[in-house]
Amino acid sequence: MKKIEMIVAILLGTVVVFYSCSDPAGPKKNLGPPQITWHSVPDSLRLPVSADSLTTALLRVEVSDPDGLSDISSVYFYSRKPDGQLANGGNAFPLNDEGKLGDETANDGIFSTGIKLSSGNQVGTYIFTFYAKDKSGNLSEAVKDSIEVYK
Repeated sequence: MKKIEMIVAILLGTVVVFYSCSDPAGPKKNLGPPQITWHSVPDSLRLPVSADSLTTALLRVEVSDPDGLSDISSVYFYSRKPDGQLANGGNAFPLNDEGKLGDETANDGIFSTGIKLSSGNQVGTYIFTFYAKDKSGNLSEAVKDSIEVYK
């Protein structure tokens, strides 16, 4: 709930009205977009030989925001396969900072997720493009990296 104050001053027969508006939750900041300050992606991965096994890897990015970590709404990536098609039907893959699903420590600004490759995955270069988005809708600059997948 917002609090509005009105101050009326009479100065030489002229009425001057000053309005002040404040939000009890504090001022809304928007000091700029988030930044991806560091990332970790393996250089290469070998596909498993057996059809019933998987190769796993951890992807991690460190994110900061001038309005604080609590202003981060999502961190995600897109993956382009060696044939040029986007993985996951073109939908983003989320990373988390909740201390689970590959993330070591909750709320430390390092967002993580695991990926899994089967023997049926394509061989070649996979391109990963990472983004961070804040609650104001500001988007970080894209950070790209790649993994060479081989048999």
